[in-house]
Amino acid sequence: MKLLLCCLTVACLSFFCLGLTPVAEGQELASDPAFREIVQPIIDGIRASNPQTPAELLSAADRLAGLEQYDLAKQYLEQLTATMPPEAELLSLYDAQGAAVFLRLQRHSQLMPQSRQLADAVFAAADRRSRDPQQIAGWMSGLKSPTPSKRYAAMVELRQAHDHAVPALLAAFAEASWEEHKPALRRALVELGADAVEPLTAALEASSETTRAEAIYALGQLKVSEAVPLLLPSYFSPNGNEQQAASWSLHQIVQAYPTVADATVLLKQRTRAALVDDHTMAYADRMESPAWVWDPTEKQLRSILYTQDQDRAMQAARLGRALRNVARHDQEALDLYYVSQLHAAKIMSHIDESLPRAENSPRVEAAALGAARLEQLLSQSLTNDWTPAATAICEVLGDLRDASVLMAAGGQRRPLSRALSSDDSRLRYAAAAAIASIDPQQPFAGASQYIKLLGQLVATSGRPRVSVAHPIQARAVTLSGFFTQMGLDTDIAPSGRELLRMAVQSPDYRAILISDATDAPPASEVIQQLRKHARTSQVPIVLISRPEFVEEMRAIARQYPRTIAYPLPEDEATATTMMSYALRQWGEAPAGALERQQHAMDATKWLRKYAEDWPRYRFYELLELEPALIQALNSPATSLDAAAALGALGTHHAQVALLEYASQSRLEIALREASRDGFAHAVRRHGVQLTRREVLQQYDRYNQSAEADIKTQQLLGSILDAIESAAAADSVAPAETSARRPATADLPSP
Repeated sequence: MKLLLCCLTVACLSFFCLGLTPVAEGQELASDPAFREIVQPIIDGIRASNPQTPAELLSAADRLAGLEQYDLAKQYLEQLTATMPPEAELLSLYDAQGAAVFLRLQRHSQLMPQSRQLADAVFAAADRRSRDPQQIAGWMSGLKSPTPSKRYAAMVELRQAHDHAVPALLAAFAEASWEEHKPALRRALVELGADAVEPLTAALEASSETTRAEAIYALGQLKVSEAVPLLLPSYFSPNGNEQQAASWSLHQIVQAYPTVADATVLLKQRTRAALVDDHTMAYADRMESPAWVWDPTEKQLRSILYTQDQDRAMQAARLGRALRNVARHDQEALDLYYVSQLHAAKIMSHIDESLPRAENSPRVEAAALGAARLEQLLSQSLTNDWTPAATAICEVLGDLRDASVLMAAGGQRRPLSRALSSDDSRLRYAAAAAIASIDPQQPFAGASQYIKLLGQLVATSGRPRVSVAHPIQARAVTLSGFFTQMGLDTDIAPSGRELLRMAVQSPDYRAILISDATDAPPASEVIQQLRKHARTSQVPIVLISRPEFVEEMRAIARQYPRTIAYPLPEDEATATTMMSYALRQWGEAPAGALERQQHAMDATKWLRKYAEDWPRYRFYELLELEPALIQALNSPATSLDAAAALGALGTHHAQVALLEYASQSRLEIALREASRDGFAHAVRRHGVQLTRREVLQQYDRYNQSAEADIKTQQLLGSILDAIESAAAADSVAPAETSARRPATADLPSP
């Protein structure tokens, strides 16, 4: 009956209010004469009060907004935010008014941006206070009060700290002054609810048995089923208090007590599941969020900003450690432990950086296993597609420099050599870097693949590119223009065959666009081939389709990873949206531009080493890489080492490329001099491989340099010195007699 009366009362009041101030369609309430007559005295009173303090200004703005006097309300907000009050005053406003008034003001678009600025400042101040250890300690002191209402008030205050209250509450259990108040601490932990779960889970790895036990009890009271796998090591612990806490909590959560065998099976399953596909996250655009970990050095809980893939990697590492602690004599369990630690270490230290070498780090721990055991772990990681772990293992194998991991009977490729063919560019590079560090001195299965990979690495331009396959040139050019505005270089392919040729040659593609009208071969076959090739298997593909074929193209796209179908964009905005979606969804090609450039620099250094010591590395087919080295010569990042490598090869094409580069006056003199030195080395080692016409061309370049700077003249002159010295040694005239070279005395002094 009371409920019915309440509902009738609300209904009557609603009708009364609507009748009192009828509002025509599209008419603002504030413009109604009857309403103005009622509220005008209130408005005048607010103005007459002349609000000045932050509290007065806030109250005036809130009241005026409620009366739909937005212009005047905004004036007061502007006055309040023009010089933002200090943090203490902002907190005073928050404590006096609560969050509601700030949220309410934000809902009025007419009060933007001042209402948002004020709310952001107030909420940020409140958040900082809630994380302040001294503030949390002050709130906690109320838990010791003999008065129930004060203890309750303390718990309410602690809720403001959310998860940041957990470290202080757990630490208090070890303090003598809290001995008789432990029940209040336990109730406070449970009162935090979901906020407490993550730091409590992290505390299961605390160094203190007391901290672990209290975290276990709290998780049991909260009935956190996700924590069950991580409670298992404590359940089988020899420590009585910890074991008792885990037993009680397991009964609360699952009403069961597992055997060691059951626990081992469960933890193996969970660890394997945590490792699957994590590496694909490493290339996506992600926001960081706080996550809790136990810091063994500081012996305390810490909140750290992690990306989603880092958070998942951390969970995999925790499960791996739990598995090791439960099944220390199970070989498969230990393998999963090492893999999970290396997997996490690779992702936590950022996928594009090398593993940390700190004492007791996973890198050092793994190195102690030896090359044979690491090779087994690498084989498992490659089989299960645990790419971050495999990448980390390659780095450790490089540290050990044990050539036995490459040598095999019968021409079978060992796991490290197999990693050279991975779909993941970072894993391929890590395998190549490991082989470069091992520095084998004799042929091995996979040597040709290694050299080919180095050639691919040095071929990068360092700039992001997209490829567009469309049979209509005008359409392709239009799309190319759209992507150029996004800072992407674009290559156009008129056919599927041409697209495949370009895509497998360049490591710089961030995305590949294929028209549904592509033929020779058709789009479906092109995608199939692109996904089979290691270089393009992870590059996002966008099928651009005419309206009548969109559904058909979407059906094709669903068959392949990192592939979407999209209607053919008709304007720049649509094209930008399409490309931005693809790049956000899957990130750029597994290695970014700067990273690829570093890979190119490393690969060029290794090739230079092999070329300069040709007798020792004769088993590498370096001449196949001549085109790649010539391309690397034209990149400032790799030019110096490429010039030296080409000089060591000394072929006709190498000598011509070195001369062409050295003769370009627009380039930096240091790079040109490196090419000059490479050419001089080439002719000393292999003689002049130039044709008569090419030699004459070089004399012409020198003769035309009369107006050039002195360094250019000297550089071109030294090239002719090298040619003439080699020719004299072979008793061969370097050029026709019409070639004129000024005497050295005719050159201007430097």
